[in-house]
Amino acid sequence: MKRCVAVLLCFVMTAVSGSVFAQAGAPAKVIPIGQLKASRIASTDYPAKAQEVRSLVPRPATGDGVFDAKTQRLASNYEKELNGLDNTMRETSLELRRDRADQKKIKVLAGKIERHVKALKKKQSELKAHLAKTITSEKSPGRTYAAAYENFDRKAGELYDVISTVLKNMR
Repeated sequence: MKRCVAVLLCFVMTAVSGSVFAQAGAPAKVIPIGQLKASRIASTDYPAKAQEVRSLVPRPATGDGVFDAKTQRLASNYEKELNGLDNTMRETSLELRRDRADQKKIKVLAGKIERHVKALKKKQSELKAHLAKTITSEKSPGRTYAAAYENFDRKAGELYDVISTVLKNMR
């Protein structure tokens, strides 16, 4: 009888401890590496690059008040589009961090990002064309405009590289 109780007790302890260890060792959620990488880039790298671009957008604060009204208006349009992209990137990062990310939603978000990037590039080319025209005009403060043109263009290019990396990892 003692032997039966001992065997039963060992069996119960083994079964209980086995189920406890099985639960402890199981992964809580499995998120593909590509999704995690895209989420990290969207939540850390993208905001840093976007802030760098935002700080170089030609406006009175970056050029000692010498930029004309058209430059300021074009820069404002660019910033509005960049803000829309910021919101989409935040939403993308949150969706990609889910263990069961909705693939349809990810496709919709990728489409939104592509539309924002297309609009940003259009607004950037308008701004660049205006700055280039202003640089070549006779009465412009060329040095301020040229520096703004080069710095803004370079940082915007870096931002597009980050965005394309996010899009590539989303697919």
